[in-house]
Amino acid sequence: MYYLYLLRRALSVILPLLVGWALIQSLPYWLALLTAALLAAALSLAGALLLHNCAVGQITWRNRLAGWLLPWGYTLGRGQLKGIALVSGTVWTLLAAGAIFATMVTPSTATVAVQGAPPAVTVPMSAWWLLLAWIVDGGCVLYLLGLTLKNSLRGSSSGATVRKLLFALGAMLVSSLALQLGGYTGLAVLIAGGPPLVIGGFYGLFVLAMLTFGRNARWN
Repeated sequence: MYYLYLLRRALSVILPLLVGWALIQSLPYWLALLTAALLAAALSLAGALLLHNCAVGQITWRNRLAGWLLPWGYTLGRGQLKGIALVSGTVWTLLAAGAIFATMVTPSTATVAVQGAPPAVTVPMSAWWLLLAWIVDGGCVLYLLGLTLKNSLRGSSSGATVRKLLFALGAMLVSSLALQLGGYTGLAVLIAGGPPLVIGGFYGLFVLAMLTFGRNARWN
């Protein structure tokens, strides 16, 4: 069951990314975004209808299918079906949008091979690193929002710290998106992925040091 949960989580991230990438290959970015949003809304609505028609306490194919269609929002949606569907649809859309903006044609990815010919599009490796950084940042945003709602941190000092972190993550996402649209993909990767990489690196070194030296350390 645990492996099935991990598979469902992985597919709930990978599938919208693939949809966004496929849409931007043949559609302008605004139409690709609109199509992705409509698909996300349709999937979330279908999942909500399946759960709405399920009897309480019974596990059927409807529940299992709805779990695939509504993988997000159980904390942010406060357990309400409408909230869960809204959050799931939003996350589906944002994941597809991330793939669209990361792999769309920008001044740095469009090159003209022959005079008069349409530009050849190449997706640099940095675009995929940018997409990964956006996924990490977005996951942190969802986690912090869920933590705030779950533990009622709005008026506490911890809540103020969480709000500062959310502001920093939002600024990183918006600024990196603006840089990507301007063709500065490498700088966008640095903005979106640099801070999480540094923090994660220091945390990994701390854990490694604790595992290596912690057995012989005295804490008194």
